[in-house]
Amino acid sequence: MKNLFENWQKYLREEDNDQPKVACDCLCTDCVWNKNKQCVAKEIKLDFAKTKEGKTICECLTYEVKSGEKKGPDSQKIQESIEKVLEIQVRKIYKSPVLNESGGLQIKAQLIGAYTQKLMEMIRERWTSSSEYKVLQEMGYEVQVIDGDDMVEENYILLTKELL
Repeated sequence: MKNLFENWQKYLREEDNDQPKVACDCLCTDCVWNKNKQCVAKEIKLDFAKTKEGKTICECLTYEVKSGEKKGPDSQKIQESIEKVLEIQVRKIYKSPVLNESGGLQIKAQLIGAYTQKLMEMIRERWTSSSEYKVLQEMGYEVQVIDGDDMVEENYILLTKELL
């Protein structure tokens, strides 16, 4: 499936002016690249994920709303939200390649430092009761904070850059 989308992207990038470009069907009605339900972006960027059933799906990274805002927050914005609410620094942010039950993304934010189980419960309670958490949830992001010593599952993808 991934090869199919890569070949499609390659075809769309070919600079052959004798032939008209073929656009992808698009259901994002508020995207600047949607013209008559067709994506007309010069370069279409896709990411791939798997549902819990193992079905491969793609996520459009070209999507840009007409107001000029991106469709969702990047890892930096998520990190800033967490640090603002918790007043604890975030070490790394990870994204699951599998969508959660509501079709959104599962994000894990690893905090700097190690905390007792009781303290982590209090930290998680503070995070999940915040308005920033609720905004991210409404956007389809399930953001979980984890202890600095907690291991992340192998299939999670690191979103933050590591500093030396």
